Amino acid sequence: MNIYLFISTVIALVCYLPLCIQIYKGTSEQNLATWILWGLLDVVISVSVILQDGNYLLPVAYTVGNFITVAFIVRTKKVSWTWFETSISTLVVVCIVVWVLVGSRGATIASTVAMTLAGFPQMVETWRKPKSSPSLIYCGYFTANVFSLIGAKAWTVEDRLYPFYAVLFCAIIVLIGTRRRNS
Repeated sequence: MNIYLFISTVIALVCYLPLCIQIYKGTSEQNLATWILWGLLDVVISVSVILQDGNYLLPVAYTVGNFITVAFIVRTKKVSWTWFETSISTLVVVCIVVWVLVGSRGATIASTVAMTLAGFPQMVETWRKPKSSPSLIYCGYFTANVFSLIGAKAWTVEDRLYPFYAVLFCAIIVLIGTRRRNS
């Protein structure tokens, strides 16, 4: 096994522990819709990348972590679902349709883009409530994504698209949370 992919997976899984503790204690508010959509999209990404014999460890780790996080968010009973989350959730359906119509490669592309779009509610929450944004944890996810990007076999959709988008997304979340916290 590639050491970079192993490190990436361990970092990603470890980052969920402090996040779930913060959610449990009420010091971090996370958007339920975002985490549900990320979990579902990560299932699509994981399976489609596995079928392509690509870089699947990180999306599988995120799938597990997302659903654990959803359980912690639901437990807080601070749940909201608006028209925005409903409209974004159609992306999951679109990704599955793309998967059926064009195969695993198309599903990987569509669900990776959708995963990024599904993060918009979390970006909005981070902008609105920067003090409850776990910026340090997102730095950990950023690091996990970088290791996954470095450890990938080739510059292909199945190996580097997902970690590339995840690096960008985590960087944006960290920058939004840090900038707002300091202003």
